[in-house]
Amino acid sequence: MARALESAAIHSLADVARVYQQVCADALEALRREQLYGVRPFKDEAAAGASLVQWLCRQPLWPDHPLSASPAASEFIRRRQELEHQLLPPQYTLAMTDGSPENDRLLIRGNPRKPAEEVERRFLEVARWWTPPSKPACAEESSPASQSAAEFAERAPPNGSGRLPLADAVVDPANPLTARVLVNRLWQHHLGRGLVPTPDDFGKMGQPPTHPELLDWLAAELWRSGGSLKHIHRLIVTSHTYRQSSRAADPRAEEVDPENKLWHRANVQRLEAEAIRDALLALSGRLDDRMYGPGVLPHLTPFMEGRGRPGQSGPLDGAGRRSVYINVRRNFLTPMFLAFDFPTPFTTMGRRSVSNVPAQALALMNNPLVVEQAARWADQVLATTPEPAQRAERLYQMAYSRPPTAEELAAAVAFVENSSGPRAWHDLAHVLWNVKEFIFVE
Repeated sequence: MARALESAAIHSLADVARVYQQVCADALEALRREQLYGVRPFKDEAAAGASLVQWLCRQPLWPDHPLSASPAASEFIRRRQELEHQLLPPQYTLAMTDGSPENDRLLIRGNPRKPAEEVERRFLEVARWWTPPSKPACAEESSPASQSAAEFAERAPPNGSGRLPLADAVVDPANPLTARVLVNRLWQHHLGRGLVPTPDDFGKMGQPPTHPELLDWLAAELWRSGGSLKHIHRLIVTSHTYRQSSRAADPRAEEVDPENKLWHRANVQRLEAEAIRDALLALSGRLDDRMYGPGVLPHLTPFMEGRGRPGQSGPLDGAGRRSVYINVRRNFLTPMFLAFDFPTPFTTMGRRSVSNVPAQALALMNNPLVVEQAARWADQVLATTPEPAQRAERLYQMAYSRPPTAEELAAAVAFVENSSGPRAWHDLAHVLWNVKEFIFVE
């Protein structure tokens, strides 16, 4: 096409159109000759000619082009178009190439105008673990990664960014920090507080571990299992410590360990924001527990305005998808999530804050999602359970995993009998979600 345009006398857009028409006609004629006489087209210009024919065949501009006369070719084009529609759109990502690595100079008191001697790139001096006085508890025999890490510690490679040796140093089994930090996060996730209470600081400014031997043992188990997180999860949730009640078995333990640093009982924990939303959807029967798939746009309220506002809003219930699939827009976070201490994605956070503020009660009382799902939950119970007492028992069992007490059952039945219609059951279901027992784990 470019050569044809260069060789033609172009004086107007009509001349350009005539060149395009002639080139396309020549390409289709070549294809017709192949079908009629077996002459193979595009011998020397296969790439350009074939690409042009493929493009022409996909366009609805030539209903009488040669392929329309061939049933086999028409069926081929139809099947090809069907397959093309099934293809996912291409994924793109931003990337950059590093320049030549250079050593930096030490700046006197941080002043860029007072550079001192040049400092070679190498591993963090404060984290020198490759020449310890004794072998760490979680260390194995020296590996190639250990050797490359030690080499990187003394001098960074002259070429490249040094990221690969740094990554090797971080995940080396001989590194005493990586495994300890990781298992501490898993322990914190299940029991509410880590063996090291400061998960983001294992240094001098952080707090020492309450059970250092247990921390080292879990770190060693992580490496022995080949880095299996599932193995560590299983060890924790099947332990006696995890399966304890939040009520102390011995009153004297509260006197000796009032802050429960020694884990003589379980800690009462509030569900995270995402778990609360998922629990609402699970009870109402709306939860879609399928894994993977595209994310869901956040639901935008009239108050969520500002720069960068998404062009469209997602459904109120997020199409039933789990909260982990709700897109996180930094400036447009879900209000209900924020009420329950959802972290703002400006920086990393090893431990979420847990607050008790009026906004949480207001969210459970007035949030449209909560009201909608409570009604849906109550309607399901109404459709499957005939008697009022049985309905109340089922609501309690589903919400709290226990049957109601006699007083609770009597109060629930009296509440719905004093009202009329299904709205009373909607309100009862809504009330059960506003009890602390629903969002706290004992």
